[in-house]
Amino acid sequence: MNKVNSCSAYIGLGSNIEQPYLQIKNAIAALNDLPGIEVLRDSGYFSSKPMGPEDQPDYVNAVIEIETACSAAELLLHCQLIEQQQGRVKT
Repeated sequence: MNKVNSCSAYIGLGSNIEQPYLQIKNAIAALNDLPGIEVLRDSGYFSSKPMGPEDQPDYVNAVIEIETACSAAELLLHCQLIEQQQGRVKT
Protein backbone atom coordinates (compact mmCIF):
# COMPACT_ATOMS: atom_id res chain seq x y z
CA MET A 1 0.00 0.00 0.00
CA ASN A 2 1.19 3.50 -0.80
CA LYS A 3 1.58 5.00 2.69
CA VAL A 4 1.72 8.54 1.25
CA ASN A 5 -1.92 8.41 0.18
CA SER A 6 -3.24 6.39 3.10
CA CYS A 7 -4.59 7.13 6.55
CA SER A 8 -5.57 5.32 9.71
CA ALA A 9 -9.19 4.49 10.43
CA TYR A 10 -10.98 2.67 13.24
CA ILE A 11 -13.95 0.38 12.69
CA GLY A 12 -16.29 -0.92 15.39
CA LEU A 13 -17.50 -4.47 14.83
CA GLY A 14 -20.26 -6.37 16.57
CA SER A 15 -22.47 -9.41 16.23
CA ASN A 16 -24.90 -11.41 18.30
CA ILE A 17 -26.05 -14.04 15.80
CA GLU A 18 -24.62 -17.01 13.90
CA GLN A 19 -21.42 -17.53 15.90
CA PRO A 20 -20.55 -13.89 16.71
CA TYR A 21 -16.82 -14.48 17.31
CA LEU A 22 -16.54 -16.14 13.91
CA GLN A 23 -18.58 -13.37 12.25
CA ILE A 24 -16.14 -10.75 13.53
CA LYS A 25 -13.08 -12.83 12.68
CA ASN A 26 -14.40 -13.34 9.13
CA ALA A 27 -15.19 -9.63 8.75
CA ILE A 28 -11.64 -8.71 9.80
CA ALA A 29 -10.19 -11.21 7.32
CA ALA A 30 -12.45 -9.91 4.52
CA LEU A 31 -11.35 -6.32 5.16
CA ASN A 32 -7.70 -7.30 5.26
CA ASP A 33 -8.08 -9.09 1.90
CA LEU A 34 -9.28 -5.93 0.14
CA PRO A 35 -6.81 -3.90 -1.92
CA GLY A 36 -5.97 -0.61 -0.25
CA ILE A 37 -6.78 -1.87 3.26
CA GLU A 38 -4.41 -3.32 5.84
CA VAL A 39 -5.65 -4.36 9.28
CA LEU A 40 -3.01 -3.20 11.77
CA ARG A 41 -4.46 -4.44 15.08
CA ASP A 42 -7.60 -5.29 16.95
CA SER A 43 -8.83 -4.55 20.44
CA GLY A 44 -9.62 -8.13 21.30
CA TYR A 45 -13.16 -9.42 21.67
CA PHE A 46 -15.59 -8.24 24.33
CA SER A 47 -18.94 -9.69 25.32
CA SER A 48 -21.82 -7.42 26.34
CA LYS A 49 -25.50 -7.68 27.20
CA PRO A 50 -27.92 -6.40 24.54
CA MET A 51 -29.39 -2.91 24.81
CA GLY A 52 -33.09 -2.69 24.07
CA PRO A 53 -34.95 -5.99 23.82
CA GLU A 54 -33.35 -8.33 26.33
CA ASP A 55 -34.65 -11.52 24.70
CA GLN A 56 -31.68 -11.71 22.34
CA PRO A 57 -28.20 -13.23 22.64
CA ASP A 58 -25.25 -11.33 24.09
CA TYR A 59 -23.13 -9.31 21.69
CA VAL A 60 -19.48 -9.75 20.85
CA ASN A 61 -17.72 -6.48 19.98
CA ALA A 62 -14.29 -5.40 18.80
CA VAL A 63 -12.54 -2.42 17.24
CA ILE A 64 -9.90 -2.64 14.54
CA GLU A 65 -7.33 -0.13 13.39
CA ILE A 66 -6.67 -0.13 9.66
CA GLU A 67 -4.42 1.69 7.24
CA THR A 68 -6.34 2.52 4.09
CA ALA A 69 -6.09 4.37 0.82
CA CYS A 70 -9.91 4.24 0.50
CA SER A 71 -12.12 7.28 0.92
CA ALA A 72 -14.65 7.22 3.74
CA ALA A 73 -17.44 6.48 1.24
CA GLU A 74 -15.47 3.59 -0.31
CA LEU A 75 -14.69 2.15 3.11
CA LEU A 76 -18.37 2.33 4.12
CA LEU A 77 -19.36 0.54 0.91
CA HIS A 78 -16.80 -2.21 1.55
CA CYS A 79 -18.11 -2.66 5.11
CA GLN A 80 -21.73 -2.82 3.94
CA LEU A 81 -20.89 -5.38 1.27
CA ILE A 82 -19.11 -7.56 3.83
CA GLU A 83 -22.16 -7.31 6.10
CA GLN A 84 -24.39 -8.47 3.23
CA GLN A 85 -22.03 -11.33 2.34
CA GLN A 86 -22.14 -12.49 5.95
CA GLY A 87 -25.94 -12.48 5.95
CA ARG A 88 -26.78 -9.31 7.86
CA VAL A 89 -30.40 -8.30 7.50
CA LYS A 90 -31.13 -4.66 8.33
CA THR A 91 -34.52 -3.99 9.88
